[in-house]
Amino acid sequence: MHLEPGQRLGKYEVVGRLAAGGMAEVYLARSIGHGGFAKTVALKRMLPELSAEPGFREMFMHEASVAARLNHPHIVQIFDFAEERGELYLAMEFVHGVTLRKLIADALKTPSSTGVRIAPALAAHVGRCIARALTHAWQVADEQGRPSHLIHRDVTPHNVLLSYAGDVKLADFGIARPAELRTSVGILKGKLRYMAPEQVVGGDLDARTDIFALGAVMYESALNLRSPLFDSTDERAIKAAVQSRLIPPPDRMDPSFPHGLSAVIMKALQREPAQRFQSAAELADALGEVIHREAHTPQEYDVAVFMRRLYGEPPPIPGPRTGEHALAIAPAPQARVDGAALQPPLVRGDDPDAATVAKDAVATPKAPTLAEPVASAAKGSVARPKLLVWGAAGVAAVLVAGVAGRLSSNGAGRGPSAEQVQPAERAATPAPSPATPAAAASVQAPAP
Repeated sequence: MHLEPGQRLGKYEVVGRLAAGGMAEVYLARSIGHGGFAKTVALKRMLPELSAEPGFREMFMHEASVAARLNHPHIVQIFDFAEERGELYLAMEFVHGVTLRKLIADALKTPSSTGVRIAPALAAHVGRCIARALTHAWQVADEQGRPSHLIHRDVTPHNVLLSYAGDVKLADFGIARPAELRTSVGILKGKLRYMAPEQVVGGDLDARTDIFALGAVMYESALNLRSPLFDSTDERAIKAAVQSRLIPPPDRMDPSFPHGLSAVIMKALQREPAQRFQSAAELADALGEVIHREAHTPQEYDVAVFMRRLYGEPPPIPGPRTGEHALAIAPAPQARVDGAALQPPLVRGDDPDAATVAKDAVATPKAPTLAEPVASAAKGSVARPKLLVWGAAGVAAVLVAGVAGRLSSNGAGRGPSAEQVQPAERAATPAPSPATPAAAASVQAPAP
């Protein structure tokens, strides 16, 4: 049974439920303290029916122990871990914003005439923030004072959280582990479409595994793709795509794309780990150089500026009302079309990443996707380990369209071939007017 608004879990008062997945559910809550002190948090509670399962309890406690060591501005913070009436729960930082996947989807819902698209410089900035988060996870000291060498193993657009204030946060270290430890044979953990080739085949993993995943995330966001880079119709085809699909460079997909950023993304996506960046710190430095060289103004890579242009003013964080408890979570602002907000109906889904949003109520402009593999899979069969995906993770700390959502129109689907893909449409955003201080500055990509 889920918690109702006003119920208490330890020292936390529930405001409303944000999302539910296969392993846990997430609530918006308030920490109540002395003298009227109150702090808004995201409360992640293990599903009661799983609390007695040793394997799930161990995994939940592992997430808490790993996250407790991490303290970085680009990582969602863990404040508390406790057990109440046999139920395990985490109190986490609440990020008032959207996931990167939702940001891409909402930008694509705006018509081409307004041209609100994620600019390459903005995608590079988000990538640099996540690379710095990964660097911290790799270098942070363990209990013996040695570097932890933590690998996230689930770097996806759904686990990149963006606040309306401009913060960039990496969430969900639930399946993170030190590089020295191997996963059990026959088990894959994470999202298959963002796995590195060595992860797909159950090979040895290290920091370069996360770099490949981040490269796929940057490719998807910088080109405003509707579907993941390695999207396909079934598990076997996705694995083949990850291992052998031809990846067109971004500046081939869009001639106006900055050549320096294209080269950085393609190096991160090298299938041989030795040919990638050898550390997340090295990738972050390369992205910083690209931003410095390519961006004309700071507004081009300012997350808050872009989100104000796309959504307008952010909604207030819901909380208890005078004399009664808030009964629902306020919806996030919708992407605007010609000044009017889209209002797609919300429906609850069982996806661990969030609820879903019904199909767009207005025509959606065509966005580039990538096709099925144009290069054949490597010869030889590979054992097909069982795919195991753990739920209710990155959404644990983000308020998205009322429940932290992923657009249902962003599911798997076949696109045209790489040669047929048209360049990504990009915004030519007017400079802010003194009469409209909330207007965003230009986010148009700089010419190469």
